[in-house]
Amino acid sequence: MKGFYSHLTVYCIVIPTLIFINLKFDPSFHWFWFSLCGWGIGLFSHWFAVFGMNLLGFGENWEEKKIKELMNNN
Repeated sequence: MKGFYSHLTVYCIVIPTLIFINLKFDPSFHWFWFSLCGWGIGLFSHWFAVFGMNLLGFGENWEEKKIKELMNNN
């Protein structure tokens, strides 16, 4: 989890810097989108690896919890 938040912090610092550099020195071609989208996909993948399965209900021991829930209903 700490690694994800470090990754997010660096992303939030570097991407605006790249946007500034791009728009300052070459405003005719917006190449910062490549970095923003590519790194954004990587950041989303990192987020999903850390939090995604838990948010979808498939965290640790989800199968055992589901079996207990089904057995308690009967």
